[in-house]
Amino acid sequence: MNEINSSIKNNIDSHKNYFDLKSVVGPTLIIICLIIIRLKYGVLLFHTLSELFSVMVGVLMLVIVWNTRRFTDNNFLVYLGIGYFWVSILDTWHTFTVKGMPFFNISDNNITLHFWIYTRFFEALLLLSASLFLKRSLNAKFAMALGASLVLLISYVSINQIGPTLLTSDGLTSYKIYSEYAIIFLICCAILIYIRHRKYLATSVFHYLIASLIITVGAELCFTLYTDFLGPFFVVGHLLKFLSFWMIYQAIVQTTLKEPFTVLAKTSSSYDAIPYPAVVVDNHAVISQVNSAAEKIVGKTFEEMAHKPIHQFFHSSDVAEEVCIFCKAIREGIAMENQIVWFPEKDKWFLISLAPIKVGEKINGMLQSLTDITDQIKGSQELEQEIFERKKIESELHYLQNYLSNIIDSMPSILIGVDAEGKVTQWNRTTEMATGINTSSAIGRVLSDVFPVMAPEMDKILKSIKNRVVSNQQKKLRLSEDGAYYEDITIYPLIADGVEGAVIRIDDVTKEHELEEQLHQSSKMDAIGQLAGGVAHDFNNMLSGIMGAAEIIQSKVDSADTMSNKYIDMIILTVNRAADLTSKLLAFSRISDMTFERLSLHKTIDDAVTILQRTLDKKIQISIKKEAKNDTLLGDPSELENAIINIVINSSQAMPNGGAVFIETKNIVLDKNECEMSRFEMEAGEFIEVVIRDEGCGISLLNQQKIFEPFFSTKDLEKGTGLGLSAVYGAVQSHHGAIYVDSKEGEGASFQILLPSTDESLDTKNEKKVLVQGTGTILLVDDDEIIRLTGEYLLQDMGYNLILAKNGQEAIDIFKEKYREIDLVLMDMIMPIMNGREAFIEMKEIDSECKVVISSGFTKDENMFQLEKLGLSGYIHKPFSRAELSQLLSEIMQQ
Repeated sequence: MNEINSSIKNNIDSHKNYFDLKSVVGPTLIIICLIIIRLKYGVLLFHTLSELFSVMVGVLMLVIVWNTRRFTDNNFLVYLGIGYFWVSILDTWHTFTVKGMPFFNISDNNITLHFWIYTRFFEALLLLSASLFLKRSLNAKFAMALGASLVLLISYVSINQIGPTLLTSDGLTSYKIYSEYAIIFLICCAILIYIRHRKYLATSVFHYLIASLIITVGAELCFTLYTDFLGPFFVVGHLLKFLSFWMIYQAIVQTTLKEPFTVLAKTSSSYDAIPYPAVVVDNHAVISQVNSAAEKIVGKTFEEMAHKPIHQFFHSSDVAEEVCIFCKAIREGIAMENQIVWFPEKDKWFLISLAPIKVGEKINGMLQSLTDITDQIKGSQELEQEIFERKKIESELHYLQNYLSNIIDSMPSILIGVDAEGKVTQWNRTTEMATGINTSSAIGRVLSDVFPVMAPEMDKILKSIKNRVVSNQQKKLRLSEDGAYYEDITIYPLIADGVEGAVIRIDDVTKEHELEEQLHQSSKMDAIGQLAGGVAHDFNNMLSGIMGAAEIIQSKVDSADTMSNKYIDMIILTVNRAADLTSKLLAFSRISDMTFERLSLHKTIDDAVTILQRTLDKKIQISIKKEAKNDTLLGDPSELENAIINIVINSSQAMPNGGAVFIETKNIVLDKNECEMSRFEMEAGEFIEVVIRDEGCGISLLNQQKIFEPFFSTKDLEKGTGLGLSAVYGAVQSHHGAIYVDSKEGEGASFQILLPSTDESLDTKNEKKVLVQGTGTILLVDDDEIIRLTGEYLLQDMGYNLILAKNGQEAIDIFKEKYREIDLVLMDMIMPIMNGREAFIEMKEIDSECKVVISSGFTKDENMFQLEKLGLSGYIHKPFSRAELSQLLSEIMQQ
């Protein structure tokens, strides 16, 4: 072995072809491709590929040095290979953290630049420290562990370190540039060290190493000159970095693979004189030498087999290496003679002998010889061998068939195979379950006969087979008597030459289709809600004008004129009723928040029934039985009214030929145990029970479990949204109540609603408010001319001086000049050019003490609460009476 090592060293030192053609052509072609990619596809793809090429080279370095370290005994190159592997890992992180890559949500390039600069420091220090192992031994496993620890540390710092910033819109920062200069200085120091220790390096390794370091210096200089990732220096720098990696890789390949194998091939010539295959292995059963006869028998060269297990090439593949008697004998140094072994992969019989190779008393390896005795044995065993081979093939085919069948049967999709004539060739278990037709009944029959729902698709299937084009569609199919489902049908023609047919895959996409329909319905309801909210807001503005005009007339009419006052009161009453209607529209549009107040549930039921009697078919009769002595509760009247309306509408739809709906109320008491047993969150006490029952078709037990789910409906889309009962459920929950359904098909349905009652008396909100006079100057801001005209008169009649503005911007212009004169601003919320919120904020900036009251057709919402936190003085909902307005203004003026 010493002679072999000496021969290797002499051969390496005498090797003069430092830069062979392959080492130039390979990187040149890669660089040309990278330049083309940069010019045609942009910097992100160029950067990713150039870095990944470098990463691939770094990984190859580790693979080579790790697997040849015992063979070459070159600690310096092993250290470099391990180090460049970890550099490659860090460069991978650098590549994947570039802004624009899909792996991480990164908003800037500082993380990737942190990875870059710390990796280059790591690489420079690696090149400096590698010189220590020119004359020292290396613990490769410790080096691997140390590299992993440093990579984890660098990764943590790069990801979590906020500063320093390395790249701005103006280009590289000073920290980035000086860091690159520091790296260049370290690499130059490494160049001087390697020149000084040149005698310890093979000539070819020295040239590749110095060339790599010089190119690295050039690359780092480029990385001090670019201003962004699109510049030429950024491109040139990455190309030079790849080239420097390639040079290090060439040094490792030249020393660890090419030259040693060449030398070993020369030293093995002495074994070629042996006429039969001979293999020399070490005590670990790893190949050290083979002669030419052994190379011929396996069809591989020594270079391809060196340093690999002998079992891989020269022992039977039928036996695992762990239990191979020859591998065991080699490791234990036991001689063997003329053992007959059959090699199934070569279809040959061999006599194998093992003899130890001794140096003194120590066994340094084994010599294995092989003698081909196939001709002698085959003469007597040819027939048996043929039978054995046939059985083996049949067994493999049977296994493969079972394996493929299991895969096909395990698929959740319906899979059907057909030939060119449309006859079934495959019918998996899912298809059996979906159709109720077993495989034996389907195979060999035309698909349209065995599976009639696919008859309309036969032309497409045969056309797809003929043209070898994949076909896909979604269609509603009735696969069984259970019902129709939406199915995704894909036809895959077979592409093997000489085989015609197709595989049909059918997937149930009913849920996906329903979700799409639900999304469409939800979008439509949102649009309707927005429209209703907009109409309600505009309607409130018009009602404000009517209310103001009516009150102006009322103030002018003599109190003795009872007829005129009666009609004016009718106008005001009608406006108030219309305002209540718009509040319901706002609640429907979700613009109005739920507001709780003490209310009479009986009155709420009466209001709901009044609406229903105007809208339902006259064949639907509604009967009300009020037995609840206490019908007072805390709740939102609009929500509860809508809940009753929704339930009754559902009942009416269950009675297309007419019928009766019964609404009954009574008081009940629930104790703690009863509340805890309920799935609803309720507190023990008195409740109002509302029962709504009908004489309709009833609800199945299965549907009773789903009726409160959003979008669930048994009706066609044009007859229902599936949102009504889910809204009822939500309203009842928000009132800390409960709702239950009891029904049998054909016997009608009964809904039981439980709502907690209260003993407190109803609020008296209808007390007549008195007009309050005031003084001061008010800036009235509204885009509606009628509101400005009526407001001007009403406010002047209250005793105020008026300044008018028709939008927020005009109000700001006036306020800037006269804010010292203005005592209060009464302003609409929704206006063109500048709305009330924007104008309020600007007014507060001009005068932080200014008093502003917002009037709006929308109900008070979160936006208004935010303005109150900013100093809003008050809010009044349109339409409002002059008494309400006068009292609010008086209270604010006195603050």
